[in-house]
Amino acid sequence: MNRPLRQTAATLACLLAMSAAPAFAQTAGFALPADLMPSTQQAPQVARQKRIDDALAKKQYTEALAELDKDVASQPRNAQARFQRGVALAGLGRADDAIVAFSQMTQDFPELPEPYINLAALYAERGELLRARDSLIMANRVAPENALAQSNLGDVYVRLAAQSYQSAIKLNPKNAAARARLDALPDLPGVHPASKPATTTLPAASGVSAKPAKRQ
Repeated sequence: MNRPLRQTAATLACLLAMSAAPAFAQTAGFALPADLMPSTQQAPQVARQKRIDDALAKKQYTEALAELDKDVASQPRNAQARFQRGVALAGLGRADDAIVAFSQMTQDFPELPEPYINLAALYAERGELLRARDSLIMANRVAPENALAQSNLGDVYVRLAAQSYQSAIKLNPKNAAARARLDALPDLPGVHPASKPATTTLPAASGVSAKPAKRQ
């Protein structure tokens, strides 16, 4: 049975933009698989977790990372700590390390969609839209009910379509059909570079939720 294990304090929107460092934050309502964390926490643990949550919410990523490194070292199966560690790394601008952290989570916790979503956000920040697409396809496969994954995948497809139409126009400036289709695309960042800066923005997952993984 899937059951929430605890509630976090912070509730913030989070966006990842190409033109700025990722601004990840944690949101309330974590519902982790029952085998990933203890079902109860002692008061000192609760207080310590609140400090970590508050640090992330205030973008005090260095302080949060120092604590999360300890948690991950002592509890490698603590999905929440590992996810938050990836958030902190991304917040510090350490995109390569964040990608490694979230990629490892997709191997160890393949039932969680959020690591895939944040991988896609990091790839999109770099303009690696095919990798972003593949990550979001995986997120949708493991959690087809996840609205953020569905929405982000739609945005990625729009941007990929824009790239194809822009290439067609470059090859043939008289291609009126391609130009009309490009103009008809939603006004997302990077889709109409003549009027918008070439940035890519994708919402990033801010919490972890999943059904318990099946035991072999």
